[in-house]
Amino acid sequence: MGLKEFFQNITSEQTKRKFYNRIPGDHVEGFSPDEFVPNKSYFEIQLSEMFLRDKSEYWRDFIPLSIVVSDFIYDGRRHIIPFFVENQLLKESEVKRHTKGEYVEYLNTRVAGPIPYVGDNISLFVGLYRVKVNDLAENLFNFLQNIVKTFDNPMLSTYLRIAKPLGEGLPRLLGMKDVEFRLGTRDEFKDTQDDPHRFQEGYLVYINCPEDNIKLNNLWVKDGRLFYGEDKNTSKHFREYDYCLVRVVHRSERNDYQSFPCYRLWEKSLDMIYHGKLEEGDRLFLEFGNELAKSPDMTMTHRYNLIRAFKANYEKELDLIKEIGHRGSGHNNTKVSRGSRGMLGPQDYIQKTSFLAKKNGVQNNIVNDICDISKNWNEIPELANRTKDFKLTNTVLNKQLKALDTVGEIHEQDPIDLMNAITLATFRKD
Repeated sequence: MGLKEFFQNITSEQTKRKFYNRIPGDHVEGFSPDEFVPNKSYFEIQLSEMFLRDKSEYWRDFIPLSIVVSDFIYDGRRHIIPFFVENQLLKESEVKRHTKGEYVEYLNTRVAGPIPYVGDNISLFVGLYRVKVNDLAENLFNFLQNIVKTFDNPMLSTYLRIAKPLGEGLPRLLGMKDVEFRLGTRDEFKDTQDDPHRFQEGYLVYINCPEDNIKLNNLWVKDGRLFYGEDKNTSKHFREYDYCLVRVVHRSERNDYQSFPCYRLWEKSLDMIYHGKLEEGDRLFLEFGNELAKSPDMTMTHRYNLIRAFKANYEKELDLIKEIGHRGSGHNNTKVSRGSRGMLGPQDYIQKTSFLAKKNGVQNNIVNDICDISKNWNEIPELANRTKDFKLTNTVLNKQLKALDTVGEIHEQDPIDLMNAITLATFRKD
């Protein structure tokens, strides 16, 4: 039995349908949703709350376990991928700890993402289990903790190496007698803009009770937690049943560029040019750009504009090195020969790059997108004015990306074609 069929069977075998629904947008405090746009947006799945009503029953202690299985397109193929809550939940001490009180809850846990949204339908299974506290549970949670550590890497491509064998073994794992199923629902969301069941930002709630026990209009979300009552002001934190509150998050940018393996190539390229090795710096920059262009962990639009941003920053750093050489101070008095760049400033050299790309037969839209960097140099943050102690942070990069997104008219954003154009221009001598 495949992973998809396993979770479909769990749902279909329930004698009574358990409560599952989307929390209305006007019942979520401070909610202002963004629309998912294919190849421009990221989605993230968060477990806002995982609540187990009874941690003890008949002299047995339990630990909650939530599993999310998602079905979506990634890197040109459809994948069915199981995710677990992050490792702050899966601690050995949590298995051994016997707390007072009748319930156990966990808050604001990232399950998966950010993952590039490329369109098409997305399905989501959310299941809540409780695991009996014993040596088996301890081994299970230690095993899951190692899995979750793998997904701490921001690249889904890394996680995919273990996702398939993990998915094949998951039905057996969840079928053990000490792993008790509490609730679970699988739903499929459409990619049609005007479909009420489209994939969208918001909160999904899964409650371990018959669906007619709960009034949807009495459910509220405040500070990422589930409340129940006839109105928002008098509602109280929900405590009647086991439940999971899941949040689908829209993201238009990332804040983890430095954690991508290819970022090491960017750092090495700068190190080379600051030691006067311009050709090696160029080679490493092109290698970095080509890896970035092919990364499935970023949207196509994002990769395209990141390449433009890094190209601008690379030329700016070369310009600063030239100034340092003229001043005779800083960076061990490094002086760099700019070779074919001559004494061109960064704006002029980027214009030359677009000119050489055009001479090599590169399509006009890419030539124009390169040239637009130079034309709008002063509108791109931290380019015109930069100190020698400047650091290219995630915040700065995202500001530059927003500026580049408004520059020119980008029609076909193919990052591989863009890097091919920059590579041709770099090696052309005229």
